[in-house]
This record gives sequence, structure tokens and C-alpha cells, in this order.
Amino acid sequence: MKQVQFIFDGGLGNQIFQYLASKYISDKFLNIKINYALSEYIINGGRNFELNNLLVDPLIIAEPYKQYGEKVYTKIINKLPFLTKVHKNKIKNKLNIINNIYYEKDTSDKFNNSLEIFFEDLLFLKNKKSKLQIRGFWHNPNAYVDKLENLNNLFINTTKLIPSYLKPNNYLTIHIRRGDYCINRKTLETYYSRFSPIQFILTALEILPSDFINMPIILISDDKEWRNNLASILSAKKGREVKFINTHNHFEDWAILRHSAINICANSTFSYTAALLNPENKNKKIRCILPQWISNEKTSLEIGWSNLPGFVEI
Repeated sequence: MKQVQFIFDGGLGNQIFQYLASKYISDKFLNIKINYALSEYIINGGRNFELNNLLVDPLIIAEPYKQYGEKVYTKIINKLPFLTKVHKNKIKNKLNIINNIYYEKDTSDKFNNSLEIFFEDLLFLKNKKSKLQIRGFWHNPNAYVDKLENLNNLFINTTKLIPSYLKPNNYLTIHIRRGDYCINRKTLETYYSRFSPIQFILTALEILPSDFINMPIILISDDKEWRNNLASILSAKKGREVKFINTHNHFEDWAILRHSAINICANSTFSYTAALLNPENKNKKIRCILPQWISNEKTSLEIGWSNLPGFVEI
């Protein structure tokens, strides 16, 4: 195999995970050329490609490899009667490989790291394919946690994006994700049926070590009106001020999260990648507090988010 093309999809947090996965693969296969392209979702304006704003060496984005008939055969297979979802996925996977496409594998064992599975598959495919397009989100960081310090060097010094009055490693952050959850009643019921963000925050604040009792708390959310009201409620409830900062863009939000003493995360790749790449608190006993539930199907333990030193879930 000579070329592997990673497809960027989703928002900034997902793009960071996809980039880190590509670096893991490039370190494992030194003779394979890696390039990058954008998904139809990004090309059509569903999200912006924003990763380059945070990289020391911005990436060159290529045209996606030409694919033939994927939408057609996928639609046909999905309509086939008498086949289970597992059998349909096996057929689609085989046709995708023939079509030079590799999708991240969603295995029945939720503790399996799909990036490590991809590495094993690539060992088998490297002499059989000349090129391969890679599609997935690669949310489990366990394959490269021992390389995080080197990976951190690929990102710009984001201290220049935080307000001058905030001293890195001397404040706490809370991130709450709202936009994706409040699209309609169905998503609201699905997400909040298993997770209470307010109760999670209150519990997280209860377990903070006494060393952090005097540090300012910064609340960050994609819903500013809700954030402002919540900051007042939490301040009254906890007896210490919870502040918010009117930033200019979410790069500043991500930077503030990245340099906090402790990250109280949402079940969000945006806040988790900031905690993962936080250079300030790497030697502390508590670095990040996560909600136990990450998605409707997986916990933070299953997805590998709570396996890092200093990362705890409640």
C-alpha cells in the first residue's frame, strides 16, 4: 500500500481525534503516504474544517478518492430481507474494501479499541491494496496515550488564546454541551434519559480536593443564555462563584479548557480532547472528571476515556 487517506468529519473534537489516529498510523507504517480529505458533511456546510487553526503545521487537504457505487450497494444491502444487521455489515465491509474504503469497526465487544483493530487490518491489507480511504471517528485514545507529549507538540501554544488575567493551571473549567441535545424532543429524551448534566456538575464539585477550593471556576457552553443562568444557579447552590467568559470563538473556549487545573467534561469530544491534550496538569492525581455515560450506547470506560491517569468518571 502506498497511500492512505483519512477523511475529516464532524466538529473540531472529532477532527482532532481523526488527526491523532492518523499520526498513530503514520508512526506505525513509515512507508505509507498519508493525506487528508473532507467528508461530504463538511463540504456541504454541516460543520467547518477547523483543525488547521490549532496545528503548528496546517494540513494540505486533498480531493477525496473517487468511489464507485457505494451509496447504491449500501442502499440495496440495507433493504435485503432475512439478513441480520451483522450479516449486512459484513457484506458492506467486503464491498467497501473492494472499493478502497475502510470504515472504523464497531465490534460487539465495546472495550475493543477500533484503532488497534485498524492497525491489525492494515497489516493484512498493505500488500493487497495500493490505496485506501479511511472513515471513522477513533474516539478511543488508548493506542497512543504513551505518545501524548509528542502529539501535544503538533498543536500551537494556545495560552495566547486565553484571557491575560487567567493563569494556566490556576482555574477550573466546567463544560456543558447543549446544541446537539436540544435539536428536537426525540434527541432530548434520548440523551437526558440517562444523564443529568446538573447533577453531574454538582457531584463533580463535591469531590474536588481541598487544594482547588480557592481556584476560580469557569463555565463554558455552546448555549450562552443557558450558561449564564446556570452559572448563577451553581454559584448560589455551591456558595462560591461560578464565572463565564464571553469569548469571541470556540477556539478560545477550547484553549481555556486545555489549560485548566481540572477539566469537568461534558460527554463531548470538544471538552475531552482539550483535557486529553492539557499540558498543565499532567502530573496531578485528578486531571479530568467525566460523566460515566458518554453516548446512548457506551460509557466512558468502554470508550477508553477514563483509562488515563488522573481521569475519573462519576
